[in-house]
Amino acid sequence: MKKCARCGDEHDRVKDCYCKPCRTLYAREWRLKNPEAQRAFKKRWEAEHPEEVKAQKRRSYQKDLERSREHQRRRRAEAPEVFAEYAKTAKKRIAERGGYGYYRHGITIEQRAAFTEAQNGVCPFCEKPLDEVKVHVDHDHETGLLRGLLCHTCNTRLGWYETRMKLVDEYLAGPHVAPGAVKRRRGPNRTTEA
Repeated sequence: MKKCARCGDEHDRVKDCYCKPCRTLYAREWRLKNPEAQRAFKKRWEAEHPEEVKAQKRRSYQKDLERSREHQRRRRAEAPEVFAEYAKTAKKRIAERGGYGYYRHGITIEQRAAFTEAQNGVCPFCEKPLDEVKVHVDHDHETGLLRGLLCHTCNTRLGWYETRMKLVDEYLAGPHVAPGAVKRRRGPNRTTEA
């Protein structure tokens, strides 16, 4: 047991003459007295350890999701012009990587590549190459499960069909009227019955 030089108590683990509570207290006091030096140290450490910083921010955000989102809403309400400018640059950065739609749905660029490979690089409906068209992440709106990648046209049509599926099925299965006279066109604006 050693005696702490700061508080005078005896502790099992005394390092540099101070016990752990006293070292913590000393560090806190130093940070308060030297804010510029603390900021410089933090900035340098974050520059040297970007992956650890990113992981810590992700953990902090996920730890209390509702608190994090409330903080974002409050900051956005306080300075909407700052967030509008940030949103422009963020969307631009993500678009340069080719991933805004994927970011919205929570998939990575690597997962997108896996989807593309599984679909042989084409839209499953119209078979247009995905690298030549605007690509959308197709997902089930009720369950949130991802189904694949579609071109813009097919994604729009599928969305239209999903919202009117019951009506379309009823119409196709419903009673049909007997065929009427077939009109054939002869030249512009001329029709005759067959």
